[in-house]
Amino acid sequence: MRGSSSGRLPAAVSCTVGQAQHSGGGVETKANVVGIVIGTVAGLLIGAGGGYMFATKTYNDQVAALAQSANAKLAAANEQIQKSNEQQQALAMPDLPTRVSFRPALIGSGLVAQIQNFGATELVIAATAKSAATNQQKSWRLVIAPGKSANIGHMEGWSFADGDELELVESGYRPLKFHVAR
Repeated sequence: MRGSSSGRLPAAVSCTVGQAQHSGGGVETKANVVGIVIGTVAGLLIGAGGGYMFATKTYNDQVAALAQSANAKLAAANEQIQKSNEQQQALAMPDLPTRVSFRPALIGSGLVAQIQNFGATELVIAATAKSAATNQQKSWRLVIAPGKSANIGHMEGWSFADGDELELVESGYRPLKFHVAR
């Protein structure tokens, strides 16, 4: 009886065939051998299939991790590009046509910011003051005609002190920041 193209059965099958022949041989022996061979082949296929499934899951996990890492890096790069584009756009804008100075308050304490429009058109400015000492901030909407000025100080609810910041924003112009220093 031949179980493979080389003319020999594997040792485990060969031993089993010998035991079957001692118990009586015949049709029963062939049926046992066929059952054993089918069982062995099925076991090998199942084992190989389990290994394949494990390798496939591991591969899929690695691909998913690589994709997640690549997406995170891509998102970070896109964010940096967007920030760079915003900075370039801000640099391409003209300066806000204002002069800013700080003077001691006539009434109350601290300093008063004087913002003068030296441009030819009315400015609608979003002004934000931030306190370096308390981290508080306050915002105002200033409408300043050409050649005129506006004040922000104690009377407007803010007394500037050393280290405070004043930011002026008007669409179409580069934002300006001023730090108070005596």
